[in-house]
Amino acid sequence: MGTLSASGEGSGEGALNSARATARRRIPEPLRRDVRLLGRLLGQVIAEQGGDDLLGDVEELRRLVIAARHSAAEERKAEDLVASWS
Repeated sequence: MGTLSASGEGSGEGALNSARATARRRIPEPLRRDVRLLGRLLGQVIAEQGGDDLLGDVEELRRLVIAARHSAAEERKAEDLVASWS
C-alpha cells in the first residue's frame, strides 16, 4: 500500500519510514525512555495477572493494529482476534 506524502499524495513506504524517523527524532529521549519502561511494566503486569497467553494476544493485537493502518486484511484479523475473546 502507498503512503501519504506531505502533499497528501501516495509516495510509497519509504516516505512513511522517513516521516516516522523524523517524528522519532523530535521526541525527547527521556520521554522515549519512559514510554519504553511503561510498555515493559504493562507487559509484565498483563503476564502476571492474565498469563502468557493473554500477553501473546495483546502483543498480536498490537502488531495487527499497527499493520491495519495500511491493510484492510490486517484490520479484519485484529477484529477476528478481539471477537475470539468473547
